[in-house]
Amino acid sequence: MYSVEAAKTNLEMVKGDDWYLDIGFETSAGVAVDITDWTVWLTLKRVQEDTDANAAYQQKVTAHVDAVNGLSRVSIPAASSTLLLGKYYFDVQVKTDESPTPGIYTMIIGSFNVLQDITRGTT
Repeated sequence: MYSVEAAKTNLEMVKGDDWYLDIGFETSAGVAVDITDWTVWLTLKRVQEDTDANAAYQQKVTAHVDAVNGLSRVSIPAASSTLLLGKYYFDVQVKTDESPTPGIYTMIIGSFNVLQDITRGTT
């Protein structure tokens, strides 16, 4: 079981761009935690109380960048970000596999602002 206090932060991206956030998991002693069987979610909502089914964007990550060394990545690809604009509420949540008491923890929470892009050419 883990004791986690969610980091509160505000993030930004530009509509039509690729965006990602690398997240490292380690013990209080700085030792990487194996997250092989963990699930990480990134969720953006206009209204915090909306169901996940009504989220503006949600990504579920089970294939991590380097699971044994505790590194995962959440992202919004350019194709998905073209559908977003304005202010959203977001969180990054994890489901751990710690037996015998697995848990769900919010790691990061705050507002996520998607800015209007200016240049739209890609070639």
